[in-house]
Amino acid sequence: MPSATSTLALPSKSTKPRIIQLREKGISPTSINSWLRAINAFLHWQAYPNRKCSPACDHLRLPRLQEEKKLLKTLSAEDIKRLLEHKAKSKSQQRVHSLALLLLDTGLRISEALALQAKDVDLENFLIRVQGKGRKERLVPFSCRKILYQLTRRGGYLFSTRSGILCVRNSQRDLRKLCERAGITGIRCSPHTLRHSFSVTYLRHGGNLEYLRRILGHSSILVTQRYLQSIQPTDLQKIHSTFSPLGGVARQSG
Repeated sequence: MPSATSTLALPSKSTKPRIIQLREKGISPTSINSWLRAINAFLHWQAYPNRKCSPACDHLRLPRLQEEKKLLKTLSAEDIKRLLEHKAKSKSQQRVHSLALLLLDTGLRISEALALQAKDVDLENFLIRVQGKGRKERLVPFSCRKILYQLTRRGGYLFSTRSGILCVRNSQRDLRKLCERAGITGIRCSPHTLRHSFSVTYLRHGGNLEYLRRILGHSSILVTQRYLQSIQPTDLQKIHSTFSPLGGVARQSG
């Protein structure tokens, strides 16, 4: 990528040819926008070194390229069935299987799940106390009581290993291997895929968008709305027949 300092003399004129050159080389708009953000950050620092950037700032800003919106694949009903029916053999396999089901059941971030301790789980009220981004606590409902009961029996961290807490990188690796053993193919099996699968399934079943925002720990509902992109017309039809005032009448008459 080019250096920011080489384009700061006349940013708006000198960056355009470079952007064209990068696009001709196949560099994605997302990568180019990362470069443009760095230049904009420098331009702000140059104009207002002791002030946080805001819409009120009148320094030069380089417009970013429009990025293609890619829909993240979610687990199909068959994939979820395979995951639920998978029989783990070793203790380490059982641990990552429990982690996968917890992520799919709650939509937790992987860092939030790995930080859970037995004291954070309320088995009677089916709630988990989660430490989210910015150290903000929230209560997240769950359904997998049997799994959490087993995890909380020994106390301490739910996903501990002999050497300490299971780290994010190892959990990502273990989740990929879990999906391979369960016969799940054609999809990137990652913590974020499980979180996304939970969110889309929640909305497909008629879940409230604001409730989902609170479950996921988003500060803005605009972030949560991105999951609506994965909702298909067939999903809307199913939801409509459930919640429409005439839906029940139609089902009874049919």
